[in-house]
Amino acid sequence: MNFHRIGILLKKELYQGSKNFFFIFAVLGPILITIIFQLVFQTEFSGTPELGIFDSGNSNITGSLKKESTIDLQLFSSEDDLKTAIETGVCDMGIILPEDFDQKIRENSKVFITAYIFGESLLKNRIIISTVFLHKVRKLTNREEFIEIVPVSLGSDKNIPWKDRVLPLVVLLAIVMGGFLIPSTSLVEEKQKRTLGAIITTPVNMREIFLSKGLSGIIVSMVMGIVILLLNTSFSGTLGLIILVLFGGAIMAACISLICGAFMNDIASL
Repeated sequence: MNFHRIGILLKKELYQGSKNFFFIFAVLGPILITIIFQLVFQTEFSGTPELGIFDSGNSNITGSLKKESTIDLQLFSSEDDLKTAIETGVCDMGIILPEDFDQKIRENSKVFITAYIFGESLLKNRIIISTVFLHKVRKLTNREEFIEIVPVSLGSDKNIPWKDRVLPLVVLLAIVMGGFLIPSTSLVEEKQKRTLGAIITTPVNMREIFLSKGLSGIIVSMVMGIVILLLNTSFSGTLGLIILVLFGGAIMAACISLICGAFMNDIASL
């Protein structure tokens, strides 16, 4: 096995492959998928914050919040209904207003408010709801320091954004597309164009040909996996372990690709 010849073949694979449709698709496909997922999950799953209120005293705050466009307000007839809505994620936050709430804040008396929080709600939504609520209190009394909100978390407290939940799938697609498409399509096209036989007549052997094609797929897979992680700002944690996992996935995809490419005789079958 001659590493110099392998290097020449690898250089040829990467240069010539960059003009191939499947090579371009393996590179641009994961990036386009990432952009689409980011746009979808930032708009569809990050909507208006949902606030639930159980108001036993018909507070003026509730009426003021109904007119607020930055949040969606839902009113509940009992504390149990409110807690159920928070536990199931219907609302991001639920607030219980005491019967004498308005009277106490006008008298500058200390008021303790229980705020139930859905554990998986976005921190951004919680901040918006708290800010809007305190702003309404300030407009009613010109003071807000007499309000103390006691947060109670309900449901799961592990907030994993949907974008992060889908990220492993996108990285997997990048690894598979690069590692599988590039070596297999290159090998099949060489057989279709009968250039593979011409190469074998040179000092280059089949082992070197397979290794160079496999390495081209591994390199593209690794690069695209890292690019996807960087685009999603997720390249953190144990760097060495992440690289090792990407490398293992790229090798597996390239090996499957070479096996398929060796047995398939045309692109349609592949």
